[in-house]
Amino acid sequence: MNCKIERIYPASPASDAEVNIETVTIISPQGNTHTIRAYRENASALREYVSLLKLIE
Repeated sequence: MNCKIERIYPASPASDAEVNIETVTIISPQGNTHTIRAYRENASALREYVSLLKLIE
């Protein structure tokens, strides 16, 4: 949807054993800021998704 990733917390990739919460801040094309917070299994899925997006860019 043409959103840009502004911030990922924690910044460094971590294993599921180390991090149970992942926070991603994105900016929409209209300039709106959105924060996505994922817990446990969803944090792992969100990290994988962000990694794929970085490969595409």
